[in-house]
Amino acid sequence: MSNFFKIIVEITPKKPYKKVFFIGGDMKSSNLWVYPASFGSDPLFPKKSDFEIHKTSKSKGLGVITKRAFAKGELVAKMAGPTVDTIQQHTLQIAKDVHLHDTYFSGYFLHSCDPNIHVDMQKLEVTALKPIKKNAYLYMDYSDTEDYLFKIFKCGCGAKTCRGIIRGKKDKNLAPAFLADQQSMLYKEKQWWEREDLTYKRDQLFFANRLVKDLAKQADMPTFFYSINRIEKNLIRLKDAFAKQGMNRRTNVFYAMKANRFTPILSWMASQRVCGIDACSPEEIEHAISCGFREEDISFTATSLSAKDFAILSKYPRIHINCDSIYTLKQCIKFGLTYSLGVRINPELGTSRTDNSRLKYAGEKQTKFGIYTTQLKEFITTAKKAGVEINTVHFHTGCGYLNDSLNNLAEVFKKANEFIQTIGTVKRVNIGGGLGVPHQKIDGSLDLFEWSKLIKNSFAKDLIIQVEPGEYIVKDSGILIVEKTFTERKKKKNYIGINAGFNIAIEPAFYGLPFEPVILERYHGKFMTYDVIGNINEALDVWYEDLVIEDLQMHKHLAIINAGGYSSSMASNHCMRGNFREVLLVN
Repeated sequence: MSNFFKIIVEITPKKPYKKVFFIGGDMKSSNLWVYPASFGSDPLFPKKSDFEIHKTSKSKGLGVITKRAFAKGELVAKMAGPTVDTIQQHTLQIAKDVHLHDTYFSGYFLHSCDPNIHVDMQKLEVTALKPIKKNAYLYMDYSDTEDYLFKIFKCGCGAKTCRGIIRGKKDKNLAPAFLADQQSMLYKEKQWWEREDLTYKRDQLFFANRLVKDLAKQADMPTFFYSINRIEKNLIRLKDAFAKQGMNRRTNVFYAMKANRFTPILSWMASQRVCGIDACSPEEIEHAISCGFREEDISFTATSLSAKDFAILSKYPRIHINCDSIYTLKQCIKFGLTYSLGVRINPELGTSRTDNSRLKYAGEKQTKFGIYTTQLKEFITTAKKAGVEINTVHFHTGCGYLNDSLNNLAEVFKKANEFIQTIGTVKRVNIGGGLGVPHQKIDGSLDLFEWSKLIKNSFAKDLIIQVEPGEYIVKDSGILIVEKTFTERKKKKNYIGINAGFNIAIEPAFYGLPFEPVILERYHGKFMTYDVIGNINEALDVWYEDLVIEDLQMHKHLAIINAGGYSSSMASNHCMRGNFREVLLVN
């Protein structure tokens, strides 16, 4: 029998659907497909070698992730399955009262207002709308196929074209009472970012056991509030992950202080001896020392160091230095900074949040960071001539990665092992930072157990493992409270201005990272869509586009979440609008 596949839907006036017939397929090779043997084995069916279906996070549903890349316009796969006459979870609409119920593949496509696939329900084909990389989720626009959705929902895709509340094509004609009902459901459901120490209680926002409305009374200018309890819990979770792998005795955590250098935070870390410091400038070393860290607690990795920089480094001979260039190695030898030396490598592979090239430090595109394979021989020879032992291999290949990047990270580890074997004197491997936190609903959380298991299985048991997280430790420990300045409709958009610009938190503008503003008190008003803009005269000064939120006419303040890292530490005084305050919340 040939591998030709056909789907036939019988429709009669009495029964909107009857049955589906599947014709053809090589049953012997059915194990190659995502679909069960009863579906046949059409050569265009989704192959297990091409796709994987798994939970996007512990708290969210399933998604389809690619195991290979697809070009724009390429046929991704054909779909199949039984039909039903009612809307159900995981159904896609073929025609009126006819819905494909595919619980093996297409029923798990995620939603985005900027999808990467087109779903043709007449041909039952899936086509790539744009290039799709390996380890990427498949996203469709639910409104493209559905007259009505199984459930109206608030979208968190983060796309510039995001519509906010997602409805079917005909939902706009529903009775206002029904839509109001659906809207009230959004209040009853927890927001994606809510947790024990950041949540609504009786419609009031609480952070670190404080009523945020009361914190806002202290915010006569943009004010960052940090929770020491959250920082401590993040550190504990990190160490527990290694402990569960039996690695707690051979792991060291160095906090990347460039994420947040607020003195009270560093002083607490030093007093508790909970971690060391990852420093990337001589000035950071001096700041860490002033906060109570010892030289031995500091791992230093920097680039483009000057003679003045080395003069400062000479004051701290017992710090560990990772050389990111042959020049740095020669200068360390010249200045006698050979107490503990490592090499920062460039494995030419990178990983980052959503494969964001701006957040990658290594990859196909050449970067300034680290020693390439072609330089390694010269690096080793230079060290041996000076009688210097290279004891550490260090790499940092990207920022903000989550579960969908773990496969890429595994490849990075393989490449790192090649460097380790070639050098021959390595006792420690420093995998850098990059651990991400969710920035929007579709992100999910990084599974630390799987992450630590990958590390354990990737490196020899006699190697000490070092990590340098910054974002993971502090980013979700902070909120930024800002004041609303105005709301106004211009053409087709509603704008809300706030008294803070991208100069005090540049990641949304420069890296496209969504920092979601949330309300301090819920009045159960109607939902609106806003662009949240700052007070800097630059086109980049947009905090969040197409934010779906309660009508803000009644609100004086907003809280911006995920403001604990790479915000205040990267601030400038552009337009002389750089004033802000920082407060550490203890207990």
